[in-house]
Amino acid sequence: MNRPLLLALTVTTFLLPHLIVNGDESVNPITRNLQGVWNITDGVNQGEDVPDKELDGTKMKIANDVMVTYDADENEKYRAKFTIDATTKPFHIDMTTETEGMPPMKALGILRFTAEDKMQLCYSLPGVPRPTEFQSTKDSKTMLFTSKKEI
Repeated sequence: MNRPLLLALTVTTFLLPHLIVNGDESVNPITRNLQGVWNITDGVNQGEDVPDKELDGTKMKIANDVMVTYDADENEKYRAKFTIDATTKPFHIDMTTETEGMPPMKALGILRFTAEDKMQLCYSLPGVPRPTEFQSTKDSKTMLFTSKKEI
């Protein structure tokens, strides 16, 4: 293969997904702001605080319309394809599981930015209605996570 064609293919392969999201004006601006790596700093699982030792080093990587959560050892724990409705307050997020070994399941959630580099994601377990508030109580079957974006 000639050198210019190889260079063009390489650039296209690595930059096209980034350009599609970040350069396309039709892409939801919230989805565009989510792109990157987020460190999960706090979590509540059905009313129980997630211990810091479980959260330390946990990251969520978002590229295009896919979010992947990794533990501190960079093992993939959760993968989902998502859509966001930016016309709602708070923003609605629908996530469909794409984790290997798990059937596709849909979780409904809400999302907000609490600062320029911080966000909260609250979502219900599959089959449960979308939460209306950013809280996770004992019998709510909801999860609440706070994340800080890596700069």
